Amino acid sequence: MPKPVRAHDRSARVQLMRILAVATMVFVIGGTLNWSPPERHPNAPSSTVDRVKYSTQSTEASVMNTRAVCLVGAPRSLPLVVPHLLRYLVDHWSADLFVVISNQDRVSQEIMKPFGERVLVSIVGVDSEVLDMNLVTETAHLPIFRTLLHYKMHPTENWPYRFAAQWATRKRCYELVMEAQALRGQNYSTFVRMRTDTRLFANTSDEFQQHSSGGAVIPAGEDYGTIPGLNDRMMVGGPEAFYLDAHICDQLLASGKACDPGNAHLTGCHKGSFVPHFGRKHKQQLWVMETLTKELYAWSRVQVQRSDLDYCILSPGGSCKYPGELLQHFEKWGKMALFRYGETAALCGPVGKVPSGRPLNNPQTQAMAARDPGFLRLQALCYATHSCRGQHTCIAASPSLFLPTDGVPKHHR
Repeated sequence: MPKPVRAHDRSARVQLMRILAVATMVFVIGGTLNWSPPERHPNAPSSTVDRVKYSTQSTEASVMNTRAVCLVGAPRSLPLVVPHLLRYLVDHWSADLFVVISNQDRVSQEIMKPFGERVLVSIVGVDSEVLDMNLVTETAHLPIFRTLLHYKMHPTENWPYRFAAQWATRKRCYELVMEAQALRGQNYSTFVRMRTDTRLFANTSDEFQQHSSGGAVIPAGEDYGTIPGLNDRMMVGGPEAFYLDAHICDQLLASGKACDPGNAHLTGCHKGSFVPHFGRKHKQQLWVMETLTKELYAWSRVQVQRSDLDYCILSPGGSCKYPGELLQHFEKWGKMALFRYGETAALCGPVGKVPSGRPLNNPQTQAMAARDPGFLRLQALCYATHSCRGQHTCIAASPSLFLPTDGVPKHHR
């Protein structure tokens, strides 16, 4: 555990205070601080300066924080999830928050308003402004994408680019965290990477922190793939896991190249290149993001543990995108979820408007298919939510829902 910065150790604090003081002045007069890093990001257009905002958050508190949260992705569902991300993760863990929002279309800076002053560093812009586009382009043209399931099913939807851009966004946030870490003069001990469309329903378990120092902690469930992969929605870990999670593009491109000497102890290059390792298994076999995630951790030998997380990936319309996550939420809350009619009906979305008995046409993990084939049970739960509209007698008369009767989730007892 890093030692706290003592009161008389002022060098890092004074340096950060100067930047924050400028941010405060600009904020007061109603402007937005555009701060350019010491070295401008490679491959950004010559007319573009990376927009990095240092918030007016207490400098002393920032120096003392030992956890960094990287929120990365597109702006899709951001306004719907921000209050819950702050309450159940960032504030619950007293973490420093870093946000990188990258999109193929122009993004307004207004998207950051729900965060208030809780963000330490943020970058918002189109892909060409935010990301290393050489890295994205080179990665998207790798031969391994020929056996990507998404590409095989939808060859015109540019899935290789979308995957590469997602991984490059993680790396951009990693760079911001490292810059802030160097500036404040104290290392973070725990790192979190999470998608911008993640809706949390309860406090993130302390198990994620307790087991993260020696490896990575991944939410349980959602391990898609013909051979079950590894959930890629969120990662909590120490420095080695954080580096690995942020440098997928680099690992894929490193075949036959020398290791980065500055990070040789983290990259695992001494174990051999990852691409041949992955290619031997998936030259012909189709793969998905979860497949690659599992193989990457196995190759690097970064230890992985699993922990329950009450969450779902939220669509822009406010419903849970993946039925498996919604079913896990139901199982945690029991019939209490049915009494909260308005919220639960919104999370079910179109699933609850179709009479039960018809299997959903959604992919299932092997574990979820064994628990609820075709999501018929989930469909019954959502349909009961819509039809009962929170009425206790109606819900009580639905014994086929297979939910706990006390209605109190275990993490709220």
